[in-house]
Amino acid sequence: MSDAELHPALARARYRANGKIDRFVGLWLDTLVLVRNGRSPRRAVERFYADEDLRDAIATVGQDLVDAQLRDAARLYTETCLTDPSFASGLLGLQRLRPDEVRRKLAHQVGAAAAALNDLGGTGITLARLLDEGYRAAVGDPS
Repeated sequence: MSDAELHPALARARYRANGKIDRFVGLWLDTLVLVRNGRSPRRAVERFYADEDLRDAIATVGQDLVDAQLRDAARLYTETCLTDPSFASGLLGLQRLRPDEVRRKLAHQVGAAAAALNDLGGTGITLARLLDEGYRAAVGDPS
């Protein structure tokens, strides 16, 4: 489903009224940054699911369509990291990482975030699966 085809309630939950801020990508960014800094993503996940627009979208279009958008956002986040010069640098931004090093860095961060989400139980387990599926869609699934 393209962004142009999104149900208005789902579009509002993902992009807000102004359409410029992707909250679903923001969830993945928040989660990976928190985990990278040794913190639990629990509060970020709780805030995300407490959002009235998201709850309205789930009630209107169903959890499966919301999950599909979360998976798509994980794919988009992964693709962005793979091509972002800031992500692809090391040593305080002074050294450019090789493509295999970028993939390894991202795989490590996604794996750690998925493990932290899985540890939350319930919704966290679903989010861990969606993050993994979005990551695999972006980098290719070796299985």
